[in-house]
Amino acid sequence: QQFNTYDSTRKDWVTLGVSDRSIPSDLGDTSLNDVPQKQQFQIARQFHDIWAVDSYDAPPDFGGKFSAGNTWGPFGVLIGGLYKNEWRSRNELLATEVNAGTPENPKIVYQNLFPENQRDRIFTRLAGFLTSALELPNEQEIKMSAFVTRQAMDETLLQAATPQNGGIILNQPDFTQLQTQLKYLENQVAFGQLRGEHPIFEWLDIDWRSAISLSSRNEPDTRYLTYQTQGTGSPPLFTERLFNETQEWLSDSGIDVTIPFDTKLPGTDFWSGLPAKFKMGWNYNYRSRTFQQRRFRFDPNPQTQDLALPAEDLFAPNQIGPGGAVAVEDTLPTDSFTGSEKVLAYYGMLELPIVRDRLRIVGGLREEHSRIVVNTSVFNEGTLCNPNESICKVSIPLDDDNLLPGVSLIYSPRNDMNVRFGFGKTVSRPELRELAPTEFPAARGQLAQFGNPSLMQSTWTSYDLRWEWLPSATDAVSFGTFYKVGKQPIEQTEFNQAGSAAQTWINADQAKLWGFEFEGR
Repeated sequence: QQFNTYDSTRKDWVTLGVSDRSIPSDLGDTSLNDVPQKQQFQIARQFHDIWAVDSYDAPPDFGGKFSAGNTWGPFGVLIGGLYKNEWRSRNELLATEVNAGTPENPKIVYQNLFPENQRDRIFTRLAGFLTSALELPNEQEIKMSAFVTRQAMDETLLQAATPQNGGIILNQPDFTQLQTQLKYLENQVAFGQLRGEHPIFEWLDIDWRSAISLSSRNEPDTRYLTYQTQGTGSPPLFTERLFNETQEWLSDSGIDVTIPFDTKLPGTDFWSGLPAKFKMGWNYNYRSRTFQQRRFRFDPNPQTQDLALPAEDLFAPNQIGPGGAVAVEDTLPTDSFTGSEKVLAYYGMLELPIVRDRLRIVGGLREEHSRIVVNTSVFNEGTLCNPNESICKVSIPLDDDNLLPGVSLIYSPRNDMNVRFGFGKTVSRPELRELAPTEFPAARGQLAQFGNPSLMQSTWTSYDLRWEWLPSATDAVSFGTFYKVGKQPIEQTEFNQAGSAAQTWINADQAKLWGFEFEGR
């Protein structure tokens, strides 16, 4: 079927398209606004002059995968890989509220901003994995697993509102707006884990694990382009080019000690010989993130250029210079941040039978100490900066200590049936990007996003009840219900930013969630 795209590169097919979309190397980390004007023109001419949307017939999805493995005595290994390409096209509806009445008697209606609103995406995935295991005496085992996965997305968004397709803004019959977004997004995750299982004695099992991962998200040279007319005259032109990159290191290590034992009451056999176990452990999680974003704007000269011409003509290298088009950098001090999160946890759990084969209880307690820090710059709009500073660097800390209990009661009225009741407490912490006051721009007509440095963690209390019947090894019937209450839940909301709507995250007062699930097999 017909598919919209743009002039991309051959490297996109192997998820390596970032290098062909990078900021000109002559600019480096220096702001474009801080270099001499002659050099500004030279650098602006080095940006890729690609703005137009092309169309072609998309091929079918295709891909392949392989795996191979073997064992040599106590040692085994398995390797594998995959490649996949997918084409996805979607027509969307983008609506906004419009006042069709008067200020005294407002009448709010929904206006479809773009009757023609097509988003086309090409997904490419490349991945490989390796797992191995070494069997040791006494049923001990050491395992290693690692994988690398890369995914690229080429996105073309074409939006049009004209009188011909019904995109008429109220009281503006001659309004026309054509908008495109060209976006390339590249993600990568590299992960490795080493773990061991050691049943040292009949009464002692030790399991340990340690993992490290590096993830990155790269969005180079996203291009927003808008032509807009209202009545007669040359159409105003809006452009923006966006570059951002995120990199995050994550380490996760822990050790669990399990002590199985049999129940016993002195002087009686009533509650003796039932299998039980006690488990305790320690876990440490650390992540470190770096985010950088730069924004550029290309402006034509309305005195010397015809703004109705295609952008690739207006911003061609020979059109950039004195008396012609110019490039301006709009990067803000808040457009970059670094952050870290540390979570140290201790926990213990007891699994205890009460009545043989009929009733048992599993309960535990987890203590967590967390610290989140975001380092960024902010504008002096509150108490974070000194009164004589317009912009200042700040560190936003968020420290929490939590004691999290959990308990489950399992009743088995017959050997093939269980009734489970559970209670537990958990927490949900804000993401680093939700805390940083960075603006994540969006196409015109969509909402930009800002972080909120005042966010707090939310706490959740959960209750659940479940009945399950397993009449055979392949048949099952179950019914469950749950109820959750959250304090200070993190919600996405809208607010007014410089006269237009934007999105951010806030802590609401409370949230309640309940529901049920049914399963039959």
